[in-house]
Amino acid sequence: IPDEIGELVHLTRLELKKNFLTGTIPDAICKLTGLRTLALFRNRLVGKIPATIGQLSNLEKLGLMENMLTGPIPESISQMRNLERLGLDFNRLSGTLPPSLGNLNKLKTFEAVYNKLKGPIPASYGQWSELLEFAVSNNELTGPIPTEVGNWKKLVVLFMSINSLTGKIPSEIGDLPSLEAPYCELTNPSFEKAVNQFDEPIDEGVLEKCFAMDKTQVVLHHVHAACGMCIRHRCSLWGGNHCAAIAHLKDPQHHQLLKCSCMCCYHQCGRSHESCALASTLEAKSLLDVPVPESLAAHRGQSPLPLVVGVVGLVAAAGLVAFRRRA
Repeated sequence: IPDEIGELVHLTRLELKKNFLTGTIPDAICKLTGLRTLALFRNRLVGKIPATIGQLSNLEKLGLMENMLTGPIPESISQMRNLERLGLDFNRLSGTLPPSLGNLNKLKTFEAVYNKLKGPIPASYGQWSELLEFAVSNNELTGPIPTEVGNWKKLVVLFMSINSLTGKIPSEIGDLPSLEAPYCELTNPSFEKAVNQFDEPIDEGVLEKCFAMDKTQVVLHHVHAACGMCIRHRCSLWGGNHCAAIAHLKDPQHHQLLKCSCMCCYHQCGRSHESCALASTLEAKSLLDVPVPESLAAHRGQSPLPLVVGVVGLVAAAGLVAFRRRA
């Protein structure tokens, strides 16, 4: 990205997403104080986020996901008082979560999954009264979940799994009116990584929202857990519905989530999805008592697409069984 970009002082929207841009984010970009949207995600950018990025005080959307950015999250982001979406997923960011970001009282989405962030979740983030989505899975966060998360009354997505969080899960999470499984994930035993170690007993309301996955959701986790790239394009994450668009899905965050996840796995993993899906499907069989078709079990060495379709069919059947049992 050339330094001359700083001369476009009347620019309000800069989208350079989904390219093969390399190098660092130039400090000159911070001169574009009229920007409302800055989207640089899905490139190959390296280095640190400019410390002066907070000069973009009119910014509403900042998307830096899926690069190779390093260093800390700049404290100056707290100066972006109009910021609604902050996407930092899939980088190599380190350091702690800046408590000063609690000043962003218009923030609706905070996403920083798959980084190297450490330390606690700041209690000051409880000031985000407009927050809809908070995703910090796959980091190295420690300490307890602050009780102030109970102020997130509009929250619909909460992902904190695969960290080193401890202590008592706040009962306030169980009282969040818009939060429901499977969009609340505090642990994920399907991954062979460090998992959060929460104290028991866990509040009943929290169990219902964050741990009581029905059988269909259990299959969803087991079918896709062994293929790490599948999580890369979770359809519930901002900017992560590329595969949903390819599949022409209209509602990938709700009733089409399962189909979208399968498409994401197929597009990301290709042939490698074959063995992952086969092993996971056999594991799903033991969970659901749903017979695995012989054609699926003998599918090694063939094109992966029929296998994915077979997995979708299996999970759909499992969902029907679960629905009938509930009825």
